[in-house]
Amino acid sequence: MAAPTRYRAPSVRSMRGVLSILTLVGSLLALVVLALVLPGAGEGAVPITLFAVVAIVYLVAGAVAWLRRPANATGMLLVCGGVSLTVANLANAPVPELATLGNVFATAVLAVIVHLLLAFPTGRLTGRLAVGLAAIAYTIAILLPLPAVLLDAPAMAAPVAAVQSAVGLALMVATAWLLVRRLQHADAHARRVLLPLYAYGIVAVLTIVALPVVLPADEAVLRAGLQLLLLLGIPIAFLIGVLGGGFTPTRDLADLGEQLSTSSDGSRPLSDAVADTLGDPSLRVLLRAPDGLVDEDGEPARVSAHPDRGVVDVDIDGRPVGAIEYDCRSEIDETRVRRAGRIIAVAIDRSRLTAELRQSRREVRASRIRIVETADRERFRIAQDLHDGLQAQLVLLGVEAQQIAHAPEVGVAAAAAATALRRRIDVAAGDLRRLVHDVLPMPLMERGFVAAVEDLVDRMPVPTTMSARVEPGLLPAATGTTAYFVVAEALANAVKHARAGSAAVVLVHDGPTLRITVTDDGIGGADPTGRGLRGLADRVDTLGGDWFISSPHGEGTRLEVRLPCAS
Repeated sequence: MAAPTRYRAPSVRSMRGVLSILTLVGSLLALVVLALVLPGAGEGAVPITLFAVVAIVYLVAGAVAWLRRPANATGMLLVCGGVSLTVANLANAPVPELATLGNVFATAVLAVIVHLLLAFPTGRLTGRLAVGLAAIAYTIAILLPLPAVLLDAPAMAAPVAAVQSAVGLALMVATAWLLVRRLQHADAHARRVLLPLYAYGIVAVLTIVALPVVLPADEAVLRAGLQLLLLLGIPIAFLIGVLGGGFTPTRDLADLGEQLSTSSDGSRPLSDAVADTLGDPSLRVLLRAPDGLVDEDGEPARVSAHPDRGVVDVDIDGRPVGAIEYDCRSEIDETRVRRAGRIIAVAIDRSRLTAELRQSRREVRASRIRIVETADRERFRIAQDLHDGLQAQLVLLGVEAQQIAHAPEVGVAAAAAATALRRRIDVAAGDLRRLVHDVLPMPLMERGFVAAVEDLVDRMPVPTTMSARVEPGLLPAATGTTAYFVVAEALANAVKHARAGSAAVVLVHDGPTLRITVTDDGIGGADPTGRGLRGLADRVDTLGGDWFISSPHGEGTRLEVRLPCAS
């Protein structure tokens, strides 16, 4: 059977094309702006060219991150950063209107970077403080200088720049404090991923803001070049965080519904499908049973009480059908989990019914195994009673009859009658021994499964070999008894029906499974529906095992049986 192929979401396939086109168009736009601005750039040609290169890097990194995690806004924010840099490069355009537009967005990329820092790795702003800081960043980057730019009032430029620097510094201090708090609550793996990215982002923004103060005005080209180089590292750092930070890829929720509709056979666990879509490998889908929550195999399950684990109930028309347990520290929020729950509600109900059916089948099988074990114990008791009771009494009666036959005072006729009686007692004792053996062989009772099979092999009228790799004492009683009867029936058929000249028995205890193979070189043609083999097949099926028989005419017979060894 071919290995199942991984589900490929249609939204991922379509997004690949859309993002490729978006990246290509954005890159061409950056080059067009460069061609428009570069002729009159003079000494600023290098920073202006670097502007276009940095913008393209933002666009490409954003497209890759967006494709990797379409439900995460990190890729979209990087693309927005590339667009803002492209527009900001218009500040050097010879057309006044374009230059004005470029001046409006001159520092917009810094606000985008602050937004990225506050939103990573989830891609969303959580908490009022993060939302407020992002709003302040966009305000001082775009709205604050807007009046001076639109009114073309150079006198306002210096005060606006001073306010931007002061508020920007306070903003970055507040942002750094919030990010440090997040690092304190993150686990060790997340801390290793986030710390370098947060540190570089904060240092880069502070340095970009501080460079106009540190470097003199006549070093404008050097200042712009250093600022752009620092900006260049931002998309690379965030892309490394998305690709190499151990964050699971995500898909659109619409793909989850399509996947469930195209895989109605239940071949893939529901938890895996939801976990892949939401990007949380630890996510579990639990089903509502009459006695509480169960997993998809029908086993009882409990939701974790750990504060890092969240639980969302899933219902259909107000009727609870299950729950989704997820990692609160991951990038998915409760709203997205609830949306996923609404999509999979019917599938959960179907899985719940399937789990109940599996549990019912397990209970039926366990009940059948208990019946087999009870029957085996009763066999053992009967065989033991016959061996220790009636058979012993017959032996004593035979001894007494022999003593009577040899007594001096007994006449010839009485002695002959006593001797005949002893012979009939011996015959009855032999019949009783065979009956005890048929009920449950004494070697199996006294020495165990392997020794009993060895006894069978030794008593075979045709050459028979045996190979056994079985650890003593590790087989459940029902498994050992069933295996013995399998070998006994196969060897009996080889002699009685197949007219075999030789046979072989192989026993292998391989972890949780006992494998039994019996072969002979007889005439073949064994009937699997015969009473003996059919009864064995029922017993093997009761224990949860499986069997296979190959018996072509004239080519011998091969019987293979696998039995579970778990008690």
